[in-house]
Amino acid sequence: MASWDADAKSYPLRIIGDEHSAVMFFEDTPTMFGSELRGISALDMENGKVIRQVDYWDGRRAPLASTRLPLDHYPSDFKESIVQRAPDPVIRDIVNRLHAALSKGNSSGAAQLFDVDAVWEDRTTRTILDGRLAIERYLARASSSLPYGAGATIRHMVGSAQGGGYEWIGGPRAAARHGMTALKLNEDRLITLISPLWDASYASDDTMTVLVGLTLEP
Repeated sequence: MASWDADAKSYPLRIIGDEHSAVMFFEDTPTMFGSELRGISALDMENGKVIRQVDYWDGRRAPLASTRLPLDHYPSDFKESIVQRAPDPVIRDIVNRLHAALSKGNSSGAAQLFDVDAVWEDRTTRTILDGRLAIERYLARASSSLPYGAGATIRHMVGSAQGGGYEWIGGPRAAARHGMTALKLNEDRLITLISPLWDASYASDDTMTVLVGLTLEP
């Protein structure tokens, strides 16, 4: 774009998936949008070309947050229907089981999907939880408050047996209407890394304080 400086860069940090679909962790340097953006993209490919890409990031403190419009000004259809290929069966099974557990507040059921040394990396609240047991305790406290928990629905899945993720739609009272959760799997098909990400620029300070507080052990 003409407004970007010559040193403006956008580049991938990590890609999880295969030649059909994947999640991509990316970095946009501050000179692009006035603040550093680290986000996650859902990618679908056909014949070596990307046919759908949806980027997710948290714009709560970025300068762009001040220019946001009401939610009803944005499309609710993210064109996931153009993807004809069925999701990889491994990632589909993991996502469906994880989503079912989170939506029902079943922390022990969700925890069974994680490796004992799994890492929960919440890219919106900027918190990290280490280990399956800590993750289970966190979900017992927080699942009813998470925007991808109770009332959420799955929008679209991407990835392979190595991992990937899913786009989700938050419930009517959720802190976010849209978001992305990236997953990395091991050979035992257990989650070793989970990275939820959503735009908190529409959430109040009180809501964010509650969500961050839920990450703390009582």
